[in-house]
Amino acid sequence: MIKYLIQIRGALKFIPVFFPEIGFALAMGKLMTVHLNDQNGIRYDQDKSFGVENLRSAFNQVKVLKENGYGEHGEYVGLDVKAMRTTKDEDSYKHLENSLKIFKALEEKVDRFDYDFQKKCVENRDFEALEMYVMNLLMGVE
Repeated sequence: MIKYLIQIRGALKFIPVFFPEIGFALAMGKLMTVHLNDQNGIRYDQDKSFGVENLRSAFNQVKVLKENGYGEHGEYVGLDVKAMRTTKDEDSYKHLENSLKIFKALEEKVDRFDYDFQKKCVENRDFEALEMYVMNLLMGVE
């Protein structure tokens, strides 16, 4: 099980990391920490709730972490978030709650992922079937 560490905007600067880079760092034994959030484009560091802009990319990030045993040696996933500037004070934690809820839901999707089907699709070079399988999994379509 992956543990969660909540980082509310502090001294650390967010560096965008995508799932291939996460996998490479894991393979080299160099991934020390992960701070996840989401963003729409490269305008500025938006720190939006994890997964709200690109659910597929968020799924891939969670999948590569779980596949490589991230968290088995005490590592944590940080949710690097901040509420939008116009958010009312009493709603400021919804942003964090949403990130954690999405991450946990994606963990469940990864746990249900059919690796035998993936292997079969890759062997048959049927990547469209694999893409649709992942999208159906994320959308809850059987």
